[in-house]
Amino acid sequence: MATVWIIALVITIAASLFFAYNAIHYLLFLLATHPKDANDIGHVLNEFERRQLVEWMPRLSDFRKHDDENRTYDDVFDRYRGENDNYAPAHFPARYFPIPTTPTSSS
Repeated sequence: MATVWIIALVITIAASLFFAYNAIHYLLFLLATHPKDANDIGHVLNEFERRQLVEWMPRLSDFRKHDDENRTYDDVFDRYRGENDNYAPAHFPARYFPIPTTPTSSS
């Protein structure tokens, strides 16, 4: 008799999990297929945005030059590679594995 109750409990738990899984996904489906109207979002400024518009005025120092304007090639790539070297993202030596040499016969 106890095994019948255990089997019934397992079936009930499995069925309820299946129902909950389907219900959650059906709810997500309904939310995705009936989106909320977003026409009213973002048209009103909050208090911080209103104060920022009033208090902040752009100055000449706000329009800074580009960071790389006065940098040279050596400033950027000096430690990594020479000006005529091939570019590689991995910094291995040119010959990472030694090249086998063929023995020469001396006669």
